[in-house]
Amino acid sequence: MKMQSTCTQGPRGVPLTGLGLIPAVAFLFAWCGCAGPRSSAAQERAGSSSPGDVRDTPSTPQSGRDPVATKAGAAEDPSGSSPAPGGRLPAQGTPAPPPASGGAPYPIHGFLSSSYRARWTSSADDRDLFEVLSLDLGDPARNAWTGHVMTRLEADLDGKSGRSSVFHDLNDTYDGAVTVKLYDAWMERRGLGVLDRVRLGRQTLWDTPVFAWFDGASAETKEMGARRLRLGAFGGVPVHVFESSHEGDLLAGTYAEAGPWPGGRVRLDYMRLEDEGQLGAHRNDLWRLGAWQSVAKHLRLEAAWTRLEEEDRDVSASATWWDPQADLTLRASWFRLLSTQKDLTPEVDPFFASLFDLFPYQQVQLLASKGLSEKVRVQAGTDVRRVSEDGDVGQYNRDFERYFATVTVQDLFPAGVIASATGEVWNSGASDIETWGLDLTRRFEKRLDVSAGSYYSLYKVDATTGQERDEVRTYYLRLRWKRTSAMTWDLRYELEDEDPEAFQTFRLGMSWRF
Repeated sequence: MKMQSTCTQGPRGVPLTGLGLIPAVAFLFAWCGCAGPRSSAAQERAGSSSPGDVRDTPSTPQSGRDPVATKAGAAEDPSGSSPAPGGRLPAQGTPAPPPASGGAPYPIHGFLSSSYRARWTSSADDRDLFEVLSLDLGDPARNAWTGHVMTRLEADLDGKSGRSSVFHDLNDTYDGAVTVKLYDAWMERRGLGVLDRVRLGRQTLWDTPVFAWFDGASAETKEMGARRLRLGAFGGVPVHVFESSHEGDLLAGTYAEAGPWPGGRVRLDYMRLEDEGQLGAHRNDLWRLGAWQSVAKHLRLEAAWTRLEEEDRDVSASATWWDPQADLTLRASWFRLLSTQKDLTPEVDPFFASLFDLFPYQQVQLLASKGLSEKVRVQAGTDVRRVSEDGDVGQYNRDFERYFATVTVQDLFPAGVIASATGEVWNSGASDIETWGLDLTRRFEKRLDVSAGSYYSLYKVDATTGQERDEVRTYYLRLRWKRTSAMTWDLRYELEDEDPEAFQTFRLGMSWRF
């Protein structure tokens, strides 16, 4: 039986001692001018957000291929990117163009993000420090092998939060105050015979039926024939950060995709998932069939179906239409969970241990965006969610309707303020709520942006504790200073006004691109 780790270890069990000075050294190193002006490419890449953990606002329910994987709430990852199951930082997307390497035979570029976070209520407080280091190794145009490494260090500055504290999270279960997590560490070779790429090491795949994070290998062929057939396979040991043993764990899969007709593409995936958990062994076989079709120039249709073991799991469909000349975009999406999700492997449902069964539901989202002029844009839409059986409605799985409209105005007043105002109507059970949100942003001297505003969440989920709260009004102030072409500082304060007490957060972050 595997247990949650209770000692401070690295990603592969290497003891971590004497690392408490790393965050301070990183701050000092960046501030002393080591991040001087770089090339124009570096300037385009500068300015990522603060990497500290955040309490996020699922005021718009998550759409996409696998809402089941995010049933604990639409919590954004700490770097401000898209949601990821299990609280993990998503891997970086397609890298931005690297800064000029000066002809280095094997260039290395990346970013370092440092963040201090303080949180407090009238009865508790918490202070933490975070470091995120991302490195891109090599140049695909010059080097046979390229790579990527991404790691995160978290330091608790004021001791562990007790289990009764609102700030208690999984990092408080370690013996030490400093923890390090390795998110990516892979090397890749492209153009190897019939293979388009081969990748070895700790890696992630996002276009599989469920999010795949594993230590192993993956490979994909080049497109073949008139039907543009492409095959792929992957396999290894899944990464479960808070487990002390990987014995009996397996993640493997294969897929085939093709363009069998003009404007269309289909893909069939199979995944095998095995896990030796505290509640017993799990063996899950997951299939997914997806299709995409472009109609004329401005309409795209998507549909998908997944099957888990002997049951159909979910179906989804979406349509997107856009007209560039009219500056108009319309989107409609639908998702339906067909069967109750019980105790499964963490990749299929990472939240069962704390949230238990997820019952069938369906959700529809409609969105329209229209530019009225060069300075004015209007966006409006609705989210409607229905649990299939009335008796299954509960925390983290509710019926609701949300209707909203947002108006954004550029260069408002002589000061050049960007103003965005949102009106919302929420219907949920016996609650009918009308509310508003506002954001005001002004740029000073091309290097400093100041934003202030407020938004409302009918349901808000704490990413660190998993607690769901309702009817939360959040006020915020943010300053973003681009000190050099490669370095950006970010300061943010939030006040969450709720009953029985207010929750306040202060974050100061620095991002250095090199």
